[in-house]
Amino acid sequence: MLYPIFKNSMIKFSVGDLVVLKPTYDCHGKTCVIVKIHKSDMPGDGGWISFNYEVVTESGKIVYITESCVSHSLK
Repeated sequence: MLYPIFKNSMIKFSVGDLVVLKPTYDCHGKTCVIVKIHKSDMPGDGGWISFNYEVVTESGKIVYITESCVSHSLK
């Protein structure tokens, strides 16, 4: 049995997706649109991949978020 912390719950987004931010991160508005995806990785054994998302918020600001800031997508 896997514990929830080890469960693969990676959210996948695309440029143009409208996403709803978690209440903790909604100081610029509740929704934003993904305009660019930045990928970083470390290949090999023990490697990793991370994604940062450049988004435009309801207030018109460009900010950077990770998938942990997103409640859900409105695809």
